[in-house]
Amino acid sequence: MDAGIAFLFCFIIVITAIVMGTVKEVTKRAIALKEKQIEAQKAVSAPALASDVAARLDKMEQRLRVLERIATDGGTDTGAALAREIDALRAQQEEAHGVPLNLKEKVQ
Repeated sequence: MDAGIAFLFCFIIVITAIVMGTVKEVTKRAIALKEKQIEAQKAVSAPALASDVAARLDKMEQRLRVLERIATDGGTDTGAALAREIDALRAQQEEAHGVPLNLKEKVQ
């Protein structure tokens, strides 16, 4: 009886070691797969985000140039020219659906 119990105990230990090793390998592979998926997602979304940021930056630079010109323009009939330039900026903004020029409106 003592030999049978010792054999059973050894058998249980060996089976447990095999199961634990298998679980460890499966977990390691699952983690590696998840890391690859995250890296692939970052690689795909980074250029799209960069191009979106670059486009917005270009629009803001254009607006800033117009506003600088308006502020430093000393020519005649600046009121009418100012109104035309502001209307042009608003028209561009409505087409692009970006940051509104009318800051009283809430952005949704």
